[in-house]
Amino acid sequence: VRNPSRTFANPRISEFCLFDNMHEEGKGSFELENRKVSPLETEPDSTRNMAPVEHSPTSSIKHGDEQKRPDVFGYVYLVLEIAAIILFMSVVKYNFAGVEYNQQSKEYTVDAAAGRAQVNKYYPVFQDVHVMIFVGFGFLMTFLKRYMYGALALTFFLGAFAIQWSTLVYGFIEQLIHVAKDANATFHPISMDITSLITGDFAAAATLISFGAVIGKVSPTQAMLMIVIEMVFFSFNEIINVELLSVSDAGGSMMVHIFGAYFGIAFA
Repeated sequence: VRNPSRTFANPRISEFCLFDNMHEEGKGSFELENRKVSPLETEPDSTRNMAPVEHSPTSSIKHGDEQKRPDVFGYVYLVLEIAAIILFMSVVKYNFAGVEYNQQSKEYTVDAAAGRAQVNKYYPVFQDVHVMIFVGFGFLMTFLKRYMYGALALTFFLGAFAIQWSTLVYGFIEQLIHVAKDANATFHPISMDITSLITGDFAAAATLISFGAVIGKVSPTQAMLMIVIEMVFFSFNEIINVELLSVSDAGGSMMVHIFGAYFGIAFA
């Protein structure tokens, strides 16, 4: 029941269903009225006679007139993928398990049993981790109501690039540290096998954990930039802890989960 002389101090009230007293006080006749509250009713008495406020020229620009910035994510991703392909062709060599090259005879000798043993040992691990990265993290990132499809698609894009980029960065930094420790050591092509793919999956997990801290707040291009930067710090952190300090990190709780979480917070 509204008193006709009462004013609303809260300017947020714009439309409400009110019982309006349509007759004089004491008659007891009330009528339901659905109408908009005028600005004079929603403002205090002290503000009714104020002069109109002059708005800046920019405040009169409509939302539709604003020029949208072009989305360059597709071009950035394409350029980075082309660069990754060129680097893989130049500095990466696939390590065939059980295959040895004889310098004298210029021939390869194949030990099928050794190759089969490596696949039987590591492929189940690779399969489980790989499914976790693309299926587990992919659907985990769909918790935002209006960002489900974008989060799922970006998880696929970012995870795939993170595996490739981590293979290159991790291999280069690992050789860089070995050359710094041993004067006789030299750079050689980065070896790629099923174990390096597992390492790349764990690196992708760290980046997707970081992505969870900024999801919905950064553009896809900014997320790609985060991965490019994060892989450098992730590789240094893991190589120093595992190979130099001999740290035991079962399950990657420190070097994957905690590192990814705090890097995402710092990036945010």
